[in-house]
Amino acid sequence: MVSSTPDRHSRDDCWSEGATLTLINAWGDRYLELNRGNLKQKHWKEVAECVNTRCSFNGAIKTPKSDVQCKNRLDTLKKKYKLEKSKILTGGGPSKWTFFDQLDELIGTSVKKPLLKKLSPSSKLQSHSTQSPSSS
Repeated sequence: MVSSTPDRHSRDDCWSEGATLTLINAWGDRYLELNRGNLKQKHWKEVAECVNTRCSFNGAIKTPKSDVQCKNRLDTLKKKYKLEKSKILTGGGPSKWTFFDQLDELIGTSVKKPLLKKLSPSSKLQSHSTQSPSSS
């Protein structure tokens, strides 16, 4: 019995580095427009259209990408990002992954914002407690 493994290597949904970067940029634009909210199907269709348009000009993709392929690829990238981020946090050094910085700007900042909000009330308390009341 012959396995179908060779077919997996010639899959039409393989992503080049250029197409992946285009996807991150197109998704990032929509993600920020939605105030870091989740994209709906219509947004994913726009992302796929953008990827296909930009990549067809520079030959970064062989076959057009669907909205589902774009969403699946981005989900995979987010998982890889989280693994890279956890390696950094556990002392593994800086990430050498090509897409880390782009995703960190988009995903990493959304994680940092709530932390800053939690810190700001305590810093206000400190500034008030260090001020001495004016004496008359």
